[in-house]
Parts: sequence; C-alpha cells; structure tokens
Amino acid sequence: MSQDDKMKNLDSLNQDQVEDLLHAQGNKLGFLIAKSTLSDDVKIELVSLLGKMKIEDLERLLNIFEAKFVDYSSKEIDDMFKFEIKGVVDSYLDEQKKMADELIVQVNNIE
Repeated sequence: MSQDDKMKNLDSLNQDQVEDLLHAQGNKLGFLIAKSTLSDDVKIELVSLLGKMKIEDLERLLNIFEAKFVDYSSKEIDDMFKFEIKGVVDSYLDEQKKMADELIVQVNNIE
C-alpha cells in the first residue's frame, strides 16, 4: 500500500503506523520545500505555518509541491535531453558533411 493510500485510510492504521506515516510525509514535504525555488523568507514562513495546518491541508500542500518538483525536474531533464539530442544531431551532420566533402574530392579525382 502506497503512502497516499495509507493517508486516505488512516482509520485502518494503528498509532505507530500513523506516526510513521506522518513523519515520512513531513520529511518529504520538508525536502520539497527546501528544494523549491521559493525565497528563504517564504520557506521559513511556510514551515512555521505547517504545525497549525490540518492533515488534509498538509496533504494538499504536499501534492502541490510534489507536482511542482516533478515539473521543475522534468524541465531540467528536458533541457538536458535537448542538449544531448542536439549534440547527436550536430555530430551526425558533421559526419554527413565530411562524407559529402570526401565524395566530392573522389568525384573530382575521377575527372
């Protein structure tokens, strides 16, 4: 059962399991806040509010940060992928140009 499923079924968990789950979710939220692009002042203010929030609100906030983290991480991956693809294409085009130049030299040598 995933942590998200467990959060939806808190009633089926014993006290230790609930504490473990909330601790894990809190660590995940803390990590995501720390890695976010928010200013340090906003991060500090946000963390100070977490203890006053309901579990449902914390779960929504966690989902928002997870989505933003995935979007941000995907953008970096997309940028790296584009850079790598450009390198492969450039290399291919350079090789094609060399082959064309060699062919022209060979054709010129035939005449």
